[in-house]
Amino acid sequence: MAPTSYPDAQDAGWLEALAEQADQPPQPTEPSDGTLLWWPLALSEALKSDKPLGVSLGGRPIVLWRDAQGEPRAMIDQCPHRRVPLSLGRVTSDGLLQCGYHGWCYEGRTGRVTRIPNLLEKQRFPLIYRGESYGVYEADGFIRVCLNKDAPPPQADADRLPLHGTTPVALGHAHYVAMLFDDPSLLLDIPGVDITEYFDSELTWADGVAQIDRHCVRRWHLKSSRLGSHFPFRLRVQTALATGETNVQLLSDSLDELSRIHLAPTPGARGTTTVNWRAKAGGRPFAGLRRSAPEIRVRGDLDVGRIAATRPTVSVQFRGEMQQAS
Repeated sequence: MAPTSYPDAQDAGWLEALAEQADQPPQPTEPSDGTLLWWPLALSEALKSDKPLGVSLGGRPIVLWRDAQGEPRAMIDQCPHRRVPLSLGRVTSDGLLQCGYHGWCYEGRTGRVTRIPNLLEKQRFPLIYRGESYGVYEADGFIRVCLNKDAPPPQADADRLPLHGTTPVALGHAHYVAMLFDDPSLLLDIPGVDITEYFDSELTWADGVAQIDRHCVRRWHLKSSRLGSHFPFRLRVQTALATGETNVQLLSDSLDELSRIHLAPTPGARGTTTVNWRAKAGGRPFAGLRRSAPEIRVRGDLDVGRIAATRPTVSVQFRGEMQQAS
């Protein structure tokens, strides 16, 4: 099949003729449940005001940028003209996304082309040259994207945790979320603390969120008594079943919060997962644990041998609930 050919961009006549035939936008289709999900695809710090950012959602290329008011925008990372990634372009002074190939400029709210070099500023452009735009919501240090731009905004944590990072992992999204329940010690490193295999609660779920607690011990010693081992901490894992967005808390035996990690795993291309995360570690009880240990770490260099050998336990129930939620 021969590749699709396009008229020269400087020929204004064909644009006018095509615009006359395509004045009305395509009728929206009824979205499926999956298109209402909000995915944290980037950290707020990663999206600068003068440069677009290319991200991926399950292999779908998406470009993010900030408009003239500093608001995040999102659309498919593909110029409708020549299919060049728009993330290779730039952000104009008036907040448009400009393709780096022929300089076509796109408006973020609708994805429509609004300016083409060498054509009049008020030139009408056909709607077929409109990129697919998405809903965007920025809160608590994350930029969340929804494939349905008309979806209601998500609920977000009011806190913006100070520590942050982005960690790509060579593990599929569903398996990553399952490991948070089966053995989170293979995914997270909390200074001074070892996460044990012993549970402190049953798996519960409510309002689409699954929760379970594990016992934790000090990394340097395990205090024993005639009544058994002493577990001074617990790790609480709370996961949104639909997306895998997870809140991890290290709690004292009196349930005081010692540290918190907010994990935002999103499915990437070729069976990978990108984990955007934020965390905090503080308080006098936790300060005694840290010593010379590094800050909270989300592991990127996973031990695939141990992961493969980990027997599914809690995730057997969690996966069933996740499938029902999706």
